[in-house]
Amino acid sequence: MNEKTANEEHKTRGFRSLTVMLILIICIMVSIPTIGLACLGIYDLRQSMEESVELYETSMMDGDLMEIKSQVQGGDSGNTELL
Repeated sequence: MNEKTANEEHKTRGFRSLTVMLILIICIMVSIPTIGLACLGIYDLRQSMEESVELYETSMMDGDLMEIKSQVQGGDSGNTELL
């Protein structure tokens, strides 16, 4: 009877180690693409943010130049409301 339980324990231990190995392989297979996609997402987000900041700065500069141009044209036309 003791030999029978020892043999069953050996089979169970082998099944457990196979299960653990399969779980680890699946976790690794899932982790690698997940990390890759996360890195790509961060890169894309960073690039998008840089483009947005550049566009914002360009728009602000254009707006300031238009305002200055408008003020200069207003001063040329003899606008003396401030005096």
